[in-house]
Amino acid sequence: MFTPITIEGYPAVAAQHVEQTRNCQVFVGTAHDQQFVVQSDNARYADDGVTEIERRDPCGRAADVARAVLVRLPTGD
Repeated sequence: MFTPITIEGYPAVAAQHVEQTRNCQVFVGTAHDQQFVVQSDNARYADDGVTEIERRDPCGRAADVARAVLVRLPTGD
């Protein structure tokens, strides 16, 4: 399943396997020829402080991490 999203004004897509609902990858385009990927695997953190909402929404968790990365990236100025 692919879902187009926007994070901090950048185009992105959330990708999730239908069979693996606790995993998600968020691909963020930062330039015409550049991107970065954040992967969330909530199955690994079931007993490690992850809330039930976070466990059910790994794409939201990955998007939050991507947002934190974007606000810290240097600009091309």
